Amino acid sequence: LKIQPATGSFARNLIYSTKPLTHKALDDISNFEQGSEEATAIQLGKACCLLLTVAKEFMNVEYWQTVQELYSGVNHTFYKDEIIAIRDYYLEYLSEQPVSLKVQR
Repeated sequence: LKIQPATGSFARNLIYSTKPLTHKALDDISNFEQGSEEATAIQLGKACCLLLTVAKEFMNVEYWQTVQELYSGVNHTFYKDEIIAIRDYYLEYLSEQPVSLKVQR
């Protein structure tokens, strides 16, 4: 089974339809980074999985291994740097996406 990344209007629709979920994922990771709210490993795994999927990052084995470890319930503070790197990768991907005039309004 080969997974193809989303492209074109489908990719844009995917980004916009997941916007509330991605905002929550980013909030969960930021709160975890600041230590202000302790998310569970599974919550962080879900957040990272969503961000990687929207960012079309299917080939980075290290990122997906981190997600797998989080889903297994490991001590997630051990993976803090990797979780933050996944968030930063998503934000970098998002900054490279063109913004349509319809969205700017």
